[in-house]
Amino acid sequence: MHNIKLQDIHLETLPKLENVFKWKKEVKWSDLKLQKIWVYHCGRLENIFSVSIVKTTEINMESLESLVVSDCSQLREIVDNKGEDVVIDKSGPVKFNFPILRKIVGKKGEDDVIDKSGPVKFNLPKLTSVKLSKLSKFKSFYSSGAYELSCPALNDLSIQHCDLLEPFEEIPSHAKTKSVLFPEKSKTGEVKVKEVINNKLKSMHIESRHVVGSSMEYDYRRDSLEELQLSRLNNSDIIYCFLHCNPNLKSLCLNDCDFEELKPDAIRRPGIGVVPKLKSLTLTNMYDLKKICFEQDAVLQKIESLVIIGCYNLHTIAPSSVSLAHLTILEVVGCRYLKYVMSTSTAKSLGQLKTMKVINCGYLEEIVSEKTQEGQEEKENVGTDVPIIFKQLTTLELVSLESLHSFCSSINCAFKFPSLQNFIVSACLKMEVFSANEVDCGPNLQKIYYVHHKEKKRWCWLEDNIGSTIRYIFENKKFFEGMRAMGFRL
Repeated sequence: MHNIKLQDIHLETLPKLENVFKWKKEVKWSDLKLQKIWVYHCGRLENIFSVSIVKTTEINMESLESLVVSDCSQLREIVDNKGEDVVIDKSGPVKFNFPILRKIVGKKGEDDVIDKSGPVKFNLPKLTSVKLSKLSKFKSFYSSGAYELSCPALNDLSIQHCDLLEPFEEIPSHAKTKSVLFPEKSKTGEVKVKEVINNKLKSMHIESRHVVGSSMEYDYRRDSLEELQLSRLNNSDIIYCFLHCNPNLKSLCLNDCDFEELKPDAIRRPGIGVVPKLKSLTLTNMYDLKKICFEQDAVLQKIESLVIIGCYNLHTIAPSSVSLAHLTILEVVGCRYLKYVMSTSTAKSLGQLKTMKVINCGYLEEIVSEKTQEGQEEKENVGTDVPIIFKQLTTLELVSLESLHSFCSSINCAFKFPSLQNFIVSACLKMEVFSANEVDCGPNLQKIYYVHHKEKKRWCWLEDNIGSTIRYIFENKKFFEGMRAMGFRL
């Protein structure tokens, strides 16, 4: 008898792998003390566990913390009972006991029929995280028959690109049984698993189809939910339903959404007494997005972190009338057609901003502009006698901005950076000056990096000021070194 004592299993790019765990009489699987299972890009893998491993005994994986399955195109289920000469005694439930399991992450499985004759029961009392992603054939936890799955401690749920899978069953109907992760017959005492999970979730990532006419109600109050990620939405109405139904929601991430404007729901639904506490907003790969309507929503104006990645058609982050006085982190990456980041009016409101990063925005000409979103110039509250002060800004990164001419080209704008310590200007080949006016950078800044990779850092500092140093970098073509370090062919 062999005792297996593995703790971590990491399987990656194994195109011929067909089994992770397979029953053999000489192997004592019940002694397995797994902590992490991570499986990625295994094209023949159809499941993770075979139920034959536990046909006579209870699997006890008390130390299992993470189960990750990613980009396995044939994955159909987590537990399989096919191709085995095994008879399951359904008079006593088959149990998988994973008391400290923290993550299940999957990606790709196929068509299976759920047998309704006596469910197999899986009890995972301390499972805290389930993540399924890019599983084109994945349909359920166990597809060889009816089953019950109990996860009373689950607080992290993510399902994306699993087009055959629903988290929960909808209202019972006479239609063909749908493939679901948590069957509705699964209960904890008299309370349905759906209610247990919804009430304990702290983090959730779902797609449009899960909330439009499906099993994840967007107007359900989840008191524990703190992080929400929504993908493939066609409009922004549902977003505001979530904001006003989840009192402790702090972080919102939107991915691959098709709408042009992020704005409040035009149709106000009945409220449930929730005051949104959103602090972080992340927008990723929203190629059609043209405008974030901060001016229409006080909730968005109070965010502390704004990260925008791959929003090609966005021309600026906010209209000139918007104040973002609570913002501490601003990151803009890969927004190809962005012309400028903010207006002078918005810049004046950023007294709490600590970190600003602008990276790989090909058409960006300046960071702060006097122009409004409509192309007109701002006339009010502009003048060198009242400089724009980034009082708390400690980190400024301007990287791979091929059209950037300056931080601000207006002769009317002066800037102060009293707290600035870390400044990177790399691969900005047209940046000849920092601004058209003088810049006060305070005593903490003593170098500007033009190559910022950890092993190849290079910097310079001339005449104790930003303007002279930026001019030196341009005149001596130091930006080429930054481009080479990032792999550009020159």
